[in-house]
Amino acid sequence: MVPYGFSALLIRGVSRTAGVLVEEIWRQFKYNPKIMSGEAVADFKRCISITAHGGLHKMFLSAMIAVITPLAFGLIFGRYALGGFLIGGLLSAIQLAIFAGNSGGAMDNAKLFCGNNGFCL
Repeated sequence: MVPYGFSALLIRGVSRTAGVLVEEIWRQFKYNPKIMSGEAVADFKRCISITAHGGLHKMFLSAMIAVITPLAFGLIFGRYALGGFLIGGLLSAIQLAIFAGNSGGAMDNAKLFCGNNGFCL
């Protein structure tokens, strides 16, 4: 369960940071419409700041889970239970990696399809 909870926290953090970034981009377009025509330059530093701060802030809890959970599990249940915990986590993480790789490939193919055809069905 730990790899799935860890992954869910990371995905939620990335999606929330992306939402904040989209709002900032729309705010910049609304405030300065010349950005769309290329006559003005967008505030890239603000966008980079949002992604960097969001990434670091949202990953803190996930990093603490990755460090504290095995330590606590090993201290409470012993070394053999810790070994089973780590093997189970590894197998679950392999399954998640396969799912993430497949969904990432599907998203990339959809992006290429939509970009080449100019529309998306």
